[in-house]
Amino acid sequence: MSAGFGAAVRDRLGDQATPDVIALATAISERAEDDGSLARTKGLFSEAGLSHPEGAVALGVIRDAGLFGQGEDGRWRIEVSAEPRFEWDRGLQSAKEWSLELAACREIGPTAKLVGWVLREYAHTETGTVYLSSGRLAADLGRNEDNVKTYREKLQTAGWLEWTGEYRYHPGSPNRMKLWRLTVPDCPCGHHGRGGNPAEPRG
Repeated sequence: MSAGFGAAVRDRLGDQATPDVIALATAISERAEDDGSLARTKGLFSEAGLSHPEGAVALGVIRDAGLFGQGEDGRWRIEVSAEPRFEWDRGLQSAKEWSLELAACREIGPTAKLVGWVLREYAHTETGTVYLSSGRLAADLGRNEDNVKTYREKLQTAGWLEWTGEYRYHPGSPNRMKLWRLTVPDCPCGHHGRGGNPAEPRG
């Protein structure tokens, strides 16, 4: 399984298979056991020659493509799955357009919009999904965690975010983060109206 991991990363990710992503994929394949699992993940980023922020970004790309994840047993493993790739549709071509839809909404206040726009900056371009700790979100906005949680909940309640039911972890960290998906709701304000989920699987 691990032998073809680098090729699978290149095939699945195309232009997103940056040197950092390939370096991390190589480090993962070298550590992987016969069943594709990793007995340990500590030091994985440094093994790939990446700083922690660089490694976290590369890991997110690989994981969101369905190529690497954490199983119920808590072990990280290669998962060269046949999951469909996602694309922005329903008239939305990018996460940027999602933020323009949000900006046009008159049902959402300015602070909640700021929270949404920061989440947009971290969104995966193909899936429309994003995971970001409340601490990081608060730091980016210069606010406290309780404050950003309140406004993130407002976005969720209004239909601009939906929880996928999944969590994401950073290797070596026990903290888990909810995986959200950017969505565009049907809204009574009348200033946007494409509606539906901007990230849908093809086929």
